[in-house]
Amino acid sequence: MNNNTCRDSSLSNTSNHECFPSTESTFRIYRTMFKVQLFLLLAFMFTFSPARGANVVVTTDDTTISGYTHMLVPNQHGKILPIWTYSQSYPSGYQCMQFIAFYNSTTGAIYYIQTQDTQGRLIDWSVVNENNVYKLRLTFYTMNGQNPGIVKDTSMTAANFTDFYKQVARKYKAWAVNQFWAKRKKSALDEAGTIAVVSDIDPNGTSLNNQVIPYLEKWNGAKTASWSSSWRRFNFDTKYPDYLFPNNGYSRSQGMALLNSYNSLPILYVNGCLWDENSTSSALVNPSNPEAVYDIADMVKDSSGSTCSYPGISNLKYACQGRSRWQTVIKDAWDYQKTAGSAGIYYDMAANQKPLLCYDATHSHDAGDPLVWQNGVRSIMQYITNSGGIIISEGCAEIYIDQVDAFLTYLDTDMVDSDNYKLVPLFREVYGEVARETGWMVLPNGQSISNLTPSIFKDAALKAANFGSLSYSSPFFIGYGSSMAIQDKLVQDSTYASCLGMLTPAICKQIYERGMGAGLWVKSGSGTGTVVNVVDTETGAAAVSFNSSSTGYYLTMADSLRFDLTWDMKMTGSYYVDVYVKASDNNYYFLVYDNHARNWRSRDGSYVKVGLGTDTTGGTWRTIHRDLDADLQSGCPGLTVTKVQQIIVFASGLMDDIALSLDPQIYEDGVSASDWTAYGSGLTATAATDSETGSSVINLTGVTDRSGGKYFQKSISDNQRFDLVWDMKTSMSYYLDVVVSDTDGNWYYLVYDNHARDWRQTSGNYVKIGLGADTSDGSWRTFRRNLADDLYYGTGKNIGSVINFVFFASGSLDNIALYGNGTRSSGR
Repeated sequence: MNNNTCRDSSLSNTSNHECFPSTESTFRIYRTMFKVQLFLLLAFMFTFSPARGANVVVTTDDTTISGYTHMLVPNQHGKILPIWTYSQSYPSGYQCMQFIAFYNSTTGAIYYIQTQDTQGRLIDWSVVNENNVYKLRLTFYTMNGQNPGIVKDTSMTAANFTDFYKQVARKYKAWAVNQFWAKRKKSALDEAGTIAVVSDIDPNGTSLNNQVIPYLEKWNGAKTASWSSSWRRFNFDTKYPDYLFPNNGYSRSQGMALLNSYNSLPILYVNGCLWDENSTSSALVNPSNPEAVYDIADMVKDSSGSTCSYPGISNLKYACQGRSRWQTVIKDAWDYQKTAGSAGIYYDMAANQKPLLCYDATHSHDAGDPLVWQNGVRSIMQYITNSGGIIISEGCAEIYIDQVDAFLTYLDTDMVDSDNYKLVPLFREVYGEVARETGWMVLPNGQSISNLTPSIFKDAALKAANFGSLSYSSPFFIGYGSSMAIQDKLVQDSTYASCLGMLTPAICKQIYERGMGAGLWVKSGSGTGTVVNVVDTETGAAAVSFNSSSTGYYLTMADSLRFDLTWDMKMTGSYYVDVYVKASDNNYYFLVYDNHARNWRSRDGSYVKVGLGTDTTGGTWRTIHRDLDADLQSGCPGLTVTKVQQIIVFASGLMDDIALSLDPQIYEDGVSASDWTAYGSGLTATAATDSETGSSVINLTGVTDRSGGKYFQKSISDNQRFDLVWDMKTSMSYYLDVVVSDTDGNWYYLVYDNHARDWRQTSGNYVKIGLGADTSDGSWRTFRRNLADDLYYGTGKNIGSVINFVFFASGSLDNIALYGNGTRSSGR
């Protein structure tokens, strides 16, 4: 349930949500509204001061932030806004992380302000204007008066808005990566091709049979999910919660069985916070359960003793999340859903609603305890997770990441960017390794379904992927009452066939370790060791740090589809990386990779051993790319891999981006140099056997200066695959240009060179990316780049095709391959 009513020109607002204009005239209206909101907030804070004897301590901290032009707020996906009055509460979808950053667009100066509350307590974040002086005001609620630490940093500068949000995200990530919530849970949604919108679960109804099933049929039996958006939803029924199973009209069990027959996982609605005081029937959830009845004693009481109501709907009351009776109702609702065939719940509002302080002296918690709400929600989520349930929750408060399978983050995604107001993928930048998101408003704000075109649909889908949304942003929304309309277009209107095709490619790549997955690794031996999440100072990306040379840690993969393996590692000593596979003879084998020479192979029973190079222990990043079938056959001729079961690491160092892919399109295998064109005199391209690897490679010679205008070029011409892998060895500074076009046909040059790994620069149609200063040391290295991501982050453009591969240097190249079927690296 979303408590925002501002979806059109009425510009209405609530205390929990703001809308963002795209014109200056609208901005003036909003500024006035925010001043009114600020006055109400201050009045609320005054009356909200704890009653005598209450345990909570309320303190504030003010920071003057005048002199800055814009602010970056962690509101839903993330927004860059002009400096103005702002008021939101953490943790919620509207202040989902613990910082705000300010930016001077003229000087490039950044003022970064962050709290460091490792427990996730309530903190109010407000930008106030006092006598034309802007201040950031933090209001803390603690039980002992000891506030969390505050970081105030003015050392950063940025060249533009993109640089601004990326630098801020990197700084916050270095702290956030080690918090208890920064863990990626396994989820069935990782294998779901789409998430269908189901407005009614009636097995005989027109919604399920005429809208949902035809949509699911487009997936040809592949696994999908079906999200029921309005089992109980405001505008349909104000009675919360009402989880009668089954009701008098039809059997939801039969409806879910129908969805399951199409290999679709039903995920049904449960209200996360509210109860209707008019709903006193005992026929809720379990008619024999006397706890399933509204009781005012279970509701949140403010410091004056009043029961807290949902804004604008007085009969809807907030239940105290710490009350066992409320938790029993929600857990019972899930138990009944699961028994009836549901795979999970849409736990409405839970990760979006700010925590409410409850002062009811009869409850079993301290009055005003700022963690009661959060711990209650997490307790319910943990119960569902422990029983195997999928959780989709509206909003994206960070403290629930480890419990939620996908955050429903559609709010404000219809925002139209302007020079001053921008929606940015801030949440993905910080938590893309661990959090999944779904949902996107296809139509820009103010437009209706009659304005929809295939072009608008594709733009929205690509933007959603850029922001990390699952399944190219499904489910698609245009409004609360018509969420099915766009889904219908995909099935019923032939002009949208290409759009549907864009949503249905095979999942060619599955990432099993994104860099924040320490909690998923399991110790396999009796020795000592540790696995923790870190942010690598060289790349700015999250990684998993192993100190486990004497024992192994394994990660379950269980993949029977993809047998092409890549991973990134930075090892500081000898290591073993074992891949445990099942073969076509139904036996299991270990593919053992270590720091032997690259042409070293050995077999010892079920252990097939492969050398990755003696130089892979030098404490520098390496991307490893292995064809598991080929490696198995090097020791066991005639066998093929049928399943990848586990990867096991014995090492001291970092690992990241462990992924399995389907077979790629090979553009260079080192056998023939005839399709390399040399531009400049004295250049030669020849095929030869490399003495170090024993493989056929292309040797390119004659370039002595990468800036001298001489180069080698190979045509690619691929408009389906955008994930590039190549092997390279060079002893000089180089430029490797990948020429691409955007969806409008404009050409761009993705320029990779031996700058530092975190170096980025965009100049016109040149997007420059550092691969590492050590990559010109004459050693073989594998590189993997998502060209679509690199183009988008450098220009904001969506990729259309890969045109040429251009090398400004002398060196050796091999195994140039492109993966994918037109997909982006979205939130999987």
